[in-house]
Amino acid sequence: VILGTNGWWCLNDFRFDRESQQIIVKVGNAHFDEFGNEIQGWMELKVKGTRARDWWGINPAIAAGYAKVQITYQDGSSKVATVTSQYDSKNDWINLRAYGFTYSTPQLAISFKKPEEAAKQETKVVAPKKTTITCVKGKTTKKVSGVAPKCPKGFKKK
Repeated sequence: VILGTNGWWCLNDFRFDRESQQIIVKVGNAHFDEFGNEIQGWMELKVKGTRARDWWGINPAIAAGYAKVQITYQDGSSKVATVTSQYDSKNDWINLRAYGFTYSTPQLAISFKKPEEAAKQETKVVAPKKTTITCVKGKTTKKVSGVAPKCPKGFKKK
């Protein structure tokens, strides 16, 4: 694992938490620059493919598509960072970049685990939605139901 950040303080707490299956790292920097502007944080992380296979039990090529960086601040608030991630198959590395967070000393929790809800939704078969229309021919009315209902010959949709 290789980590870089624009924070001047890093690696005080850098670990893999097996229970949550996340890399945990605390980073720090001044909250404002010399002009009073809020400093925008970024972090770059390289994870060897063998680590992704061991830690998350997932193919690194697939893992890169499920990269997530949860930012937790000292006041307890949290947000998800903007993440770009890709897998370099030639060298067997996942390259990740997270940005869109601020300092003083947030904790970053990095994971590549496919969210359970997303996994459930991918395997769930969705049945086509049926609709009902009313068809009219003179004084005769018919209701037709189906995925793409059509009126019988001579009838018009009401």
